[in-house]
Amino acid sequence: MRTDETTSPERQREADDIAAAALGIEFGEGAALREAVDLDVSASKVGPFDRPQLGEWLKRPDTFDALVFWRFDRAIRSMQDMH
Repeated sequence: MRTDETTSPERQREADDIAAAALGIEFGEGAALREAVDLDVSASKVGPFDRPQLGEWLKRPDTFDALVFWRFDRAIRSMQDMH
């Protein structure tokens, strides 16, 4: 059963950090932190390229090697969004 506590932004970030560490991915820290957090934007209603922070990263694919999401549905509605 999912609750607000299990899906909180903090919990999602913790899970992302664990997955990234296992893959040798570093997010950076402070001013060098590389992350997109669109808390008030629904991935089910707004495509990834139209989201304020994620969209900015997707416009610069040569600046990153990987994307890490807590769950795939946090990124896109469907694969059609990636066109």
